[in-house]
Amino acid sequence: MPARLRLFRRLWPAALSAALALGSAGPALALTDSFVTIGTGDSDGVYYPIGRGLCRIVNREREEHGLRCSAEATPGSIYNVRMLAEGQLEFAILQGDVLYEAFAGSGLWTERPFTGLRSVMPLHPEIVTLVVDGTLRIEKPVDLLGRRVNGGHPGSGSRSSFETILDVFEVGDDDFEQITELRGSALPDALCDGRIAAFVEVVGHPSGLVRNVRQRCGAQILPLAAPAIDRMLDELPYLQRLDIPGDLYGLPADIPGFGSHAMLATRAEVGEDVVYLLTRELLAQLDEIRTLHPTLREFDRSDLAAVNRAVPLHPGAERAYREAGLLE
Repeated sequence: MPARLRLFRRLWPAALSAALALGSAGPALALTDSFVTIGTGDSDGVYYPIGRGLCRIVNREREEHGLRCSAEATPGSIYNVRMLAEGQLEFAILQGDVLYEAFAGSGLWTERPFTGLRSVMPLHPEIVTLVVDGTLRIEKPVDLLGRRVNGGHPGSGSRSSFETILDVFEVGDDDFEQITELRGSALPDALCDGRIAAFVEVVGHPSGLVRNVRQRCGAQILPLAAPAIDRMLDELPYLQRLDIPGDLYGLPADIPGFGSHAMLATRAEVGEDVVYLLTRELLAQLDEIRTLHPTLREFDRSDLAAVNRAVPLHPGAERAYREAGLLE
């Protein structure tokens, strides 16, 4: 576990006249050396480089606005929710389904909702991706019964999505030879060496992990399309049908799947000025955000309107959105 995280300091307004006197076009609001941390995911995953990139954008003008940002590697979305709830993180990148379920008190959070969660900014679409050993005769998810599969590392959003798939197909842990809990970095060796038959990861595409196992040992991406999944999508508004582009992996057609948007989130107790300044700095650099990772290549202003309204915007983010003309 990373050494835990400094809380942000008390906020102090800076005079607009001081900024003008310096001949600067800087912000009318500044903080006094406030520090925030963004919880991300494994250091070899997607969330970590994105989080570092977001902090780099914020820190570029820290001498003017006084807000300092650090990205921390973590086990993933479930862990991040817990750290937000305990006040150990100010911001975190979360899977969209994990964000909604934690806020609403469903799934792993049944009867214990974290209603203090707040949305800040949608990032990239993430798709539940089922990758199988290409040497095995596996054509549909039920063909994996009796085999060894990886269900995701504890604390990760992928683990949560794996549990969702089990529920959809009405199977349990005992229906498999073994459910392993490997991190993403261990999956290529495990799959290509035959130690697991398949793994489930929730990823943005293109995915370096998926490309790796396809090039290395001919792994296949299994479609997640069935009447049971259609019924689930009808019942869960935070999930949607998302197809994996086949051309990204040399496949002749897109692969049916489902997922949601990764979301930069915070908690209600984080100061409005802190969230406003961070959001404002990011909104000013949308072109740069698109370069932080290939999964963000199509990130656009129009995506910001798709922020999950089921989880309220933080007032600070809402203020920055309105100033940018993204909310009426």
